[in-house]
Amino acid sequence: MPHSTQSLGNITANSNASTTFNSTVKAATITTDAGGTTKINGDITTAGNQTYNDIVILSNSVNLTTTNNGNLQFNNAIDGTTAGTENLTLNSGTGNITFNATVGNTQFLGNIIANSTATTNFNNTVKAATITTDAGGTTKISGDITTTGDQTYNDIVTLANTVALSSTNNGNLTFNNTIDGNIDTSAGKLDASSSNGDGGAVRIDAAGNITTNNIICSAQITTGKAGAIELTSGGAIDTKSGILNSSSVNGAGGEISLNASSKASPPASPPESPPESPPESPPESPESRFYV
Repeated sequence: MPHSTQSLGNITANSNASTTFNSTVKAATITTDAGGTTKINGDITTAGNQTYNDIVILSNSVNLTTTNNGNLQFNNAIDGTTAGTENLTLNSGTGNITFNATVGNTQFLGNIIANSTATTNFNNTVKAATITTDAGGTTKISGDITTTGDQTYNDIVTLANTVALSSTNNGNLTFNNTIDGNIDTSAGKLDASSSNGDGGAVRIDAAGNITTNNIICSAQITTGKAGAIELTSGGAIDTKSGILNSSSVNGAGGEISLNASSKASPPASPPESPPESPPESPPESPESRFYV
């Protein structure tokens, strides 16, 4: 008889040592306890939640997926095995994706892709090669995010604390929320500057308002070119008291472009002024002069 594969029910792994998933896993839910380490070498798919309470180590590039809108939650640190090599792709549908501890602090991850039409929460520092979020939902950032390459946010972005989003190797910081809502990065800074080459670009494209603070795309060596700063808003642009810095020590500064299309109704046009009197009128007689 042909062999059929059935998903398991709820998997609960309690170990103060190491829990290792060496191949693909399909189950209803997965929960690990707070002690020890979970090593993931294969894709994991659940119908419901995946909750990792211990340290997670990626030994390969993996996909973690919930097929019935379950949440993906990491309550402890996540690290790679070789710096910048292991990619992490997360798919949660209308479930949340939450990182409550550091990501890539010991060995930074490769490419992080977060796909959720609910909320993706970065509640601590993140270090990775690149970060990409999908167009649905919201990304809330409460800790510094540092990548060697690009950061691309396609959903609504809010910074919950004073944080810095930085690229260390000329990567671009791009915000593409063109579907709905506002982008607010005023609590922190966006830094795509470079001390050893060209500065990266910062591009923010929002259907609603854009609120920012410091944006830095400068190049700090004589051979470097600064990156561009491009802000395009379907509403208003407010840079608060921040600095937009696209300078270069050799004069090769980047372009700064601000394009806003306020949704507010334009003010009524003032009434037309009456035509001015001729500049030189003949002197009036003393009897017809008026003094005010």
